[in-house]
Amino acid sequence: MRFAVGFTRRWHGSGNLWLIILVSKNNQQKILITGATGLVGTHLLYACDPENVVGTYYTVKPAVDNYSYYYLDLQYPNSIHTLISEIEPTHIIHCAAKSSLDWCEKNKYENWRINAEAPILFAQICAQNHIRYLFISSDMVFDGSDGFYSETDATNPLSLYGKAKLAAESGIQKINPHAVIARIALVYGLPLAPDRGSSFLTWILSRIHKNQTVPLFKDQFRTPISVNELVSLLFELLFSDYCGIVHVGGPERLNRLQFGKYVCQAFELGEKHLIESQLCEIEQIPARPRDLSLTIDKLNSIVETKQLPCLKNLEYWAAVSNRVA
Repeated sequence: MRFAVGFTRRWHGSGNLWLIILVSKNNQQKILITGATGLVGTHLLYACDPENVVGTYYTVKPAVDNYSYYYLDLQYPNSIHTLISEIEPTHIIHCAAKSSLDWCEKNKYENWRINAEAPILFAQICAQNHIRYLFISSDMVFDGSDGFYSETDATNPLSLYGKAKLAAESGIQKINPHAVIARIALVYGLPLAPDRGSSFLTWILSRIHKNQTVPLFKDQFRTPISVNELVSLLFELLFSDYCGIVHVGGPERLNRLQFGKYVCQAFELGEKHLIESQLCEIEQIPARPRDLSLTIDKLNSIVETKQLPCLKNLEYWAAVSNRVA
């Protein structure tokens, strides 16, 4: 089954954005982006022409802009059915989730409804209505004992969040084999508007600007990905013929301390606030995986987007920050 209609990029200078212009003979393509007020969701939404996209929100209604938003509570299946029936999207990117590990442990039933059951329901509706579906999963489906995980490596989530994401993956594959399941690594970048998400980068910058110490693990590894490149990769996957699981991470395996040093270098902040710490010395419930680095060989065989090294991307965000200031 071929869903791809293609897209082109047009530079939108005032917002430093690429607008994704859908290519179709009748221009009837419409993308639904859930969780469109979070960091990734906002970047995805603002990368599209407003005529071709609709976003959802839950906690706070976004400020008025050129985009259309619908309220959506993922805990109510009827609201999902109603939303899709009203919008009639041709493509759906499901970003909405509860990703706080601590929150998910304390609210296990809500976690399951939001992070497991709702994504499967979206997959079912998409299969029934021939809607292209991309689900954003997480590297948290692994236990972190090995690192450099490929798509075929055994999963073993340590948290209820990771277990819900894995259950969603399994259900989606059974009910909608044409869907894309994108396992996303740690995302960094700056929000495009106030109260439109945060990232590991914004956490580091916030603590430094408040003159607070920044404790960073030297023994915890990820393959962090810049949100601007993530957006391009997700759209390429959405409009490709690819179906199944694919890892979407950055090109480098970094510990959190090294990432923090890159941030200080790119933003010219100095490293005096950075405090080296060890994950192995801290008891956390749920346990945090030690090494969730992902291999992206499959991703690179599908897409054309070439990622920059982490430091180069951080220098880009520093330049953006200086222009906004």
